[in-house]
Amino acid sequence: MKYSAAKTYILRMLKRELPSNLHYHGLHHTWDVYNSAKLIALNEGIPEQESKLLLTATLFHDTGYIKSYLDNESIAIDLVKEILPSFGFKKSGISLICSIIESTIPDRVPQTMLEKIMSDADHDYFGRSDYHLIADSFKRELVEYNIAMSDKIWIEKQLDYLENRHRFLTETSIGMRVKRKKKNILELKEKLLELQ
Repeated sequence: MKYSAAKTYILRMLKRELPSNLHYHGLHHTWDVYNSAKLIALNEGIPEQESKLLLTATLFHDTGYIKSYLDNESIAIDLVKEILPSFGFKKSGISLICSIIESTIPDRVPQTMLEKIMSDADHDYFGRSDYHLIADSFKRELVEYNIAMSDKIWIEKQLDYLENRHRFLTETSIGMRVKRKKKNILELKEKLLELQ
């Protein structure tokens, strides 16, 4: 398994081919998820080989946006199956990577520890001080792709997701991110009151 070569290949592909108007799902997001997953996996004691498969999944998870804004996960899975055999990844490893990416489909519930780490890494910013900045970039991206909404509706959607549909799943993320996530929720509620 030529992990480093695959990493270089996919990062170059993302830099070259991702649309420039992906204000949220750009290469910066891939790096953010990669670095978060690396930290969580280390703290959770994930063995090196499994960590490499997880990190490969983080690098590929948004590659589908190269071809389509909708149904991007299934496109990413197709790209994994197309690209990784030439880097010596075994079928079992490719299958695991595909399962991790599949777990990022909205409303899917992560089952394995690697899927849980992926979920926590993908949503790591929910519990960070840069939450509002990143959320604003997501709203800007949605406008670019004709999914515009008022500030009030956007805040209500964020609150619904953060309070009712999302939770951190690993001990690492619970320890590092829950407290700040609660603060971000309170700040969103204050913003909502200002708009009433």
